[in-house]
Amino acid sequence: GTYQTGSGAMASMQCKLCDAGTYQTGSGVVTSTQCKLCDAGTYQTGFGVVAAVGCKFCSSGTYQSLSGVSSSAACLLCGSGTYQTGTGMGSSSNCTFCSAGTYQSDPGSASSSCILCGAGTYQSGLGFSSSAGCLLCSAGTYGTGMGFVSVSNCTAGVSVEEILGAVGDDGSSSSRSAEIALRPWSRVVVSESDFGLILAKILSAPRPTAVTLLAVPGLIMKTVPGTNYSLLKLRHDSRKPANANKEMSASTIFATAANPGRIFVQLNAFRFSGRRAAQCPAGVEWRYAKVGAPEADACKCPPNPNCEGATSCNVVPQAGEEWQGLAVSTSLCSSSDDNSRAVGLGVGLGIGLPIVLVMAFLAHKFMLKREPVIEKQVPPQPSVAPPTPMVVEPAVVRMPTVGGAQPPPQTPQIQPSVVGQLTYVPAPPQPMEPATPQPFSHYQDLDDIYSYMPMFDPYSEFQVASQYSPRYTL
Repeated sequence: GTYQTGSGAMASMQCKLCDAGTYQTGSGVVTSTQCKLCDAGTYQTGFGVVAAVGCKFCSSGTYQSLSGVSSSAACLLCGSGTYQTGTGMGSSSNCTFCSAGTYQSDPGSASSSCILCGAGTYQSGLGFSSSAGCLLCSAGTYGTGMGFVSVSNCTAGVSVEEILGAVGDDGSSSSRSAEIALRPWSRVVVSESDFGLILAKILSAPRPTAVTLLAVPGLIMKTVPGTNYSLLKLRHDSRKPANANKEMSASTIFATAANPGRIFVQLNAFRFSGRRAAQCPAGVEWRYAKVGAPEADACKCPPNPNCEGATSCNVVPQAGEEWQGLAVSTSLCSSSDDNSRAVGLGVGLGIGLPIVLVMAFLAHKFMLKREPVIEKQVPPQPSVAPPTPMVVEPAVVRMPTVGGAQPPPQTPQIQPSVVGQLTYVPAPPQPMEPATPQPFSHYQDLDDIYSYMPMFDPYSEFQVASQYSPRYTL
């Protein structure tokens, strides 16, 4: 660890120490050049080191390419995107690159645990120093794992994070849910626990209008305004169409469902793949239908006559049911639509007419409490025989005599009420008999009753009575 260049030295203290960064293992060394330099990857801060072991190794995550270094400051950090787990490395080539699917943003890493690229991304290169090197999975695909090394690791479909991000939007053409629904179809399974997260987001604020519950490729499931979904539980699955000429959308499968309140959701199916106008010629329309049900059941859902956009229907989710957009003949539902209108009219009359009659009855009861002005009814007069004509004969009147002489008889001038030679005497008044209840006649007395109750049902059992009119039984 020393040397001595002169001669005749009289004491060991005249030997000089080898410099820092060197060592010297022999004896009787006469020059400093015989002090050996510490190797690359090491450093030596002391003097007079007598062995190579006195040179210290650079720590993990660093390297040092020079010899005879006298300070640890000469040990350089491995760059970002690399790591170095050993010690005493003499070159940057000893720093190892982070593998594909990872990155390392901090220099001088002593660990091989580079940071994994996040879900929905991949990274196929080596030695990336930031997350910017992690590429997004392409549209219509997603990655649930971390550290994907290739785009092929991305799965077609949509991630749970994307599904939750679309919950609550309006489902318009520019919405996030519409972008998801229009992606190429892929099977997406939404578990009951994931659906619970969806409901938690929906129920956190009032929803006066229809909003998105679930958006997956080919489907937007929306709420029905005014509906409480707190008790709804379901597991969603889907299946691609099997019949290219009939099935226009992927199916929506309620793999499991608990719907004690039998509440509705609105299904909006979008066309599968290239199914468009080619499957919608004249005389054909698209309608939602339950798979396995008679074809005519599709008439319960509204038509999509242009076969564009969404084919919609409000349904009650039930376990095991499967719903799908189908191409059906327009003639299939035309008669059903007419019948529906007829049924609707009948139902309307069946509900509305009794209400009108009840209102008429109440109005009549109100009128009875008032003093009605009713014409007196004159009872019918009994038949009276025409008066017997009386013939008026001239009467002879004798005048008193004067002086005993009798004047000739004179005929008095009588002015009876006569017509020709007949005089009529009016019949004496007849006593009025009390009116007795008469049976109701639908044909003779309806006008009288309707004058009081124009909307009254003459076939109901009801009695109308007042102090001014006879009683009728209806």
